[in-house]
Amino acid sequence: MNTFESRVPPPVFNDLIGRGHTVQYEPGDCLMSAGAVGDCVMVLRHGHVKILSGDAAGRERLLAVRGRGELLGEMALFSTGTRTASVVAHDAVTVVKIAEVRFRGFLDKYPSIQGDILRLVIAKLRALEGKRVENGPGTAVPRLLRALVEAAEACGDLLKDGAVLVPFTQNELGQMAEMSVLSAHRAVKVLRERKLLGSWPERGKVLVPCLGCLRAAALSPQMYGQDISGCGGVRSCPRR
Repeated sequence: MNTFESRVPPPVFNDLIGRGHTVQYEPGDCLMSAGAVGDCVMVLRHGHVKILSGDAAGRERLLAVRGRGELLGEMALFSTGTRTASVVAHDAVTVVKIAEVRFRGFLDKYPSIQGDILRLVIAKLRALEGKRVENGPGTAVPRLLRALVEAAEACGDLLKDGAVLVPFTQNELGQMAEMSVLSAHRAVKVLRERKLLGSWPERGKVLVPCLGCLRAAALSPQMYGQDISGCGGVRSCPRR
């Protein structure tokens, strides 16, 4: 997974962690608020968070999810100085909170890390912009596929049979894919017919029978026009 922690040498990462203090949050707690001054960054050590932003109608939309090893809040320090989105705990969350002055001291000590952070910021911005730009006939299923892969990799729970349980509703996944509720439900129906999604009795969760098949389908340009199916959870699937 391409997180901040995975891109930084362990001694350097540990130096950053040592400059902050641990804070714990309960599900639903707000870690950062849109419009607030960016006076710190956080490193996510346990749990998952949702990145939320208001739309034109004043409703909150789910933009992305983040898991362990992610750096949070860095965009404000590299741009306008204010938060452009809110960060909310999806489950029990533990972070290391680092004040801005200590974070800038870290960057002064390791100037090469600035390039890694800027590349991560650019990648996040491009991913969000790509969701907004890619729109039109035939794009709903591919867009939802990529949102599913992102959510599964960041927050998915691996089950005993190798399937992955994604703790988000169809509506939330649709928000991540920048699509309407109706389009999201139609795309989910298509993915279930193609055995890329399964059924789960508990509301608010989506079952991915085989994450390997889901990744392959998300990367395939054929999803725009041809019938690509998953294994449905077969243990002998070579993509597992």
